[in-house]
Amino acid sequence: MTGIITGIFIRRGSRLQQHLITWMMGLMLLAFIPRLFSAPILLAEDLVRLFRGFPPRAVWVSELTLAVAAALFLLVLFGITRGRHFYRVRRETIHFPDLPQAFDGFTITQITDVHSGSFTNAAGVQKGLDLVNAQRSDVILFTGDLVNNKASEMDRWITAFPD
Repeated sequence: MTGIITGIFIRRGSRLQQHLITWMMGLMLLAFIPRLFSAPILLAEDLVRLFRGFPPRAVWVSELTLAVAAALFLLVLFGITRGRHFYRVRRETIHFPDLPQAFDGFTITQITDVHSGSFTNAAGVQKGLDLVNAQRSDVILFTGDLVNNKASEMDRWITAFPD
C-alpha cells in the first residue's frame, strides 16, 4: 500500500518510479507465486476433509505446503536477485533438406527477455553482452521483451548493445 501511495507522488517516468515499480513487482511475485502453488494443495485436502466432517488438517499436508512455498519463494528470490545475470548459451544445430548451400554453417544468436528496465548492474549487463559477442554469429536476433514498460528504459544501454 505504501508503494502505491508513494508512486502517486513520484514523477511519472522517472528512474525512481521505475525502481519503485521493480521493487513492488518483485515483492508481489515473492508473495503471490508461492501461494499460487500452495493453495491447490490445501484446497485438495479441504475437499477430502469436507467429506470426513472437517477433521484437523494433516500435519504432513501442512509441511508439504510449507516446503513447496519455501522452495518457490527461494526460486523467485534467486530469479529476482542473482538470476537476472545468470546467462546461458544453448547450441542447437538444425537441418533443412532444402536449405541453400550458402546457409550451411550460418549461425544465429537469439537474445530474449532482455527487460532493460530491470538493469541495475552494468558489469552484469556487460557480461551478457560479452557472451553474445563471443558467439561471433552471422545474425543476432532480439526476441521477447526488450523493455519492461517503455522504450526509454533502453536509452542508457543502447550504446552497449552490439550493432
